[in-house]
Order: sequence, then C-alpha cells, then structure tokens
Amino acid sequence: MIDFPKIKFCGLSKLKDIEVAIKLNINWAGLIYVKSSPRYVNFQTSDRIIKKYINMINFVGVFVDPDDDYIERAIKSGIDTIQLHGKETPERCAYIGRVFQLPIIKAFSIYSEEDLKNITNYKDCCDMFLFDAKKSKKDINIGGNGKSFDWNIIKNNESWLNSFKPWFLSGGLSDKNILNAINLTKAKAVDISSGIEKYKGCKDSNLMKEFIFKLKKANNIDNKFLEK
Repeated sequence: MIDFPKIKFCGLSKLKDIEVAIKLNINWAGLIYVKSSPRYVNFQTSDRIIKKYINMINFVGVFVDPDDDYIERAIKSGIDTIQLHGKETPERCAYIGRVFQLPIIKAFSIYSEEDLKNITNYKDCCDMFLFDAKKSKKDINIGGNGKSFDWNIIKNNESWLNSFKPWFLSGGLSDKNILNAINLTKAKAVDISSGIEKYKGCKDSNLMKEFIFKLKKANNIDNKFLEK
C-alpha cells in the first residue's frame, strides 16, 4: 500500500479530457498556454472548457516566461493557479503572485542535486514546486517529453525537501512506473501528461483510467467506475 497522492493531469485540451478527469476525481487540470507546445490551448478553447466545468476541478494555467497581459487573459478564462515553467526569477514569481493573487507553482528541471537545491531561492515567492526532467538538446518542449530524472535525488533529500513547500513529482510518469515512483520519492502530488497520451497532444481516456486504476488497486480502493 502507498499513500494515495493528489493528481494533476496536464496538457488537457478537449472537453472530453476534462470530463474524464472529473469522473476520476483528479485534483488539477493543466491547460498549457505555450504556443510551441503540441498541447497548446488558445484562449477561445480555454474559455469554453473552463466555462463548462468551472468549480468542478481546479484549472492550472501553464506558462513559460509570460508577460502580464498574457497571464491576465488566461485568468479571464477562469484559471485558479499559475504554473511557471520557464526561467522566471524569484523576483518575477513574487511579482506575479502579488499582482494576480493566485497560487504559484514553480517548475524546476532536475538533472542533479544542485538543480534541486535551487528551490531555496524560491521558497518565499511560490506556493508549490514541481520537479520535472531536464530536457535534452533534441527536446523542443521544456516539459511533457516522457522522460524521468533520477528519483534518488528526491529520496536522498527527503527530509530537507519536505521542510519547504508542497511539491509535485513529474516527468515520464505512467501506469507502469507510478507505484515505484511514489514508493521511492514519497511524493504527495504527481503530474502526468505524456503517460496518458496516444501521441503528443492527444489524451487517451483508457490510459487515464489505467493510471488511476493502478493507484487505487495498490490502496484497495473501489474501482467500479474504472471497470465499466
């Protein structure tokens, strides 16, 4: 048995994706406002999605080095959390949190322990951290590349890390490795994107269900909905 984590499905772009996430009791739905991403949603699409499912799930707007106007437009759609996945400085994060008055998730690309230690610079300006794999030169996108980092970096710094903010484990998670990931890192929140896709940008409801099935089975939680 493992501690059942809070879950964020990221890169959702269709109404049917959100509907499945809600039925599975997912905590957060990530909408990606990064135009270079295969999971990009424009404001017209996010307006439609959030309007239909407002107050049924938490919507996270994912950005890379956004300007204020771009964030403000996404907030008008109805996002309730801001995720910063670029090179935003602590000062910039603090400013965004102060101006827009929404929780801030700061993403960190992890390759070494030094990358993890960088969170100390952000402890006073962000509400949550997210740890993803560092992209290679071949990767176009900062996140959602289906790659994991060495989870022992988290395990070896467990006590120190838990003295900071709540954090998400991300990067290459799927139904095939999620139990091992949680057993090793003791993550209390996880973020999954490529692991629930047929191909980049196209979510698969069966993979979404299988991911949750694996977690629930490990905790002896009723899986009736998933078995339909």
